[in-house]
Amino acid sequence: MAEAMQLDVFKMVMENINLLIFVAGVICFLVVAITQVTKNLPGLRSIPTDLQVLVLSIVFTMVAYFAYVDMTGFPVTWYFVVTMVVIGFVIALVSTKGWTYVADLFWRFQHKGDDADADEEE
Repeated sequence: MAEAMQLDVFKMVMENINLLIFVAGVICFLVVAITQVTKNLPGLRSIPTDLQVLVLSIVFTMVAYFAYVDMTGFPVTWYFVVTMVVIGFVIALVSTKGWTYVADLFWRFQHKGDDADADEEE
């Protein structure tokens, strides 16, 4: 039963990858826009902007997850909640550094893994 559910989740993610990327982009835009408008407010001026971005990213990611769960009737599980927190960190990184920085970081580590595999084969 659990394996079938995992395959269903993987299939669902792969079928909706374009929608997921779109939602991530919308969340990034909202985080940046709200941060730019509110970072100079008296109560928020004393906290670092990166912390504000991180909190907004995690909150928006969790709200999007719970909205999706509510609309689809998909069960809430602890590992998806943890996954949403991790995705919130990635959204914060994209919001502060940009997509290019995150893509370069991914490819840098991807190529290091390929080099390690090539060394093991020799």
